[in-house]
Amino acid sequence: MPTKNSTIILLIYLSILTNTISKAQEFRWEKVNFLIGDWVGNGVGIGIKSSEISASYNYCLNDHFIEITNHFERKTSNKKQLTEIRDDWGMLSYNNNIGTIVYRQFNADGSFVQYHLNDSLSTIDNLIFESEIVENYKVNAQLRFTIRKVSEIEITTYFDIMLPGKPYVCYEQNKLIKQDY
Repeated sequence: MPTKNSTIILLIYLSILTNTISKAQEFRWEKVNFLIGDWVGNGVGIGIKSSEISASYNYCLNDHFIEITNHFERKTSNKKQLTEIRDDWGMLSYNNNIGTIVYRQFNADGSFVQYHLNDSLSTIDNLIFESEIVENYKVNAQLRFTIRKVSEIEITTYFDIMLPGKPYVCYEQNKLIKQDY
């Protein structure tokens, strides 16, 4: 039968453990917390005259993940398809085994990209995600997604593509403003 002292010690231990887990979750998302919320903006890119964008970053599943949704409506220079609509859905998770954030992006065109946050290239205001796995993408390429924090309410995103034997090229650049800030 537990003694009064052992019960108190167990309660203190559980309190410390709960606080430690909570602090670990806060630390895990420290680099990306500024993204939480809804964003709108516009952009340009290769073959893209202009685009209207809405994006959302929200904690989910007991704050273990961050869900990401993006919707793009692009005016293109393609005479066959003057307007292109693109949607994607993704999740940020923290991979304890490698000690960094992983971004899994599922696209409406059937492609999938898994990125990892490159901690050696990233800074507090510049998050650089590099592709690890690319499935069903239209070309054999390395992909890079960069989020530059301009201010608490403004970010610029860059989507870069590197074809075999070539340097990275910026395919698309977007400026987004946080809503209801």
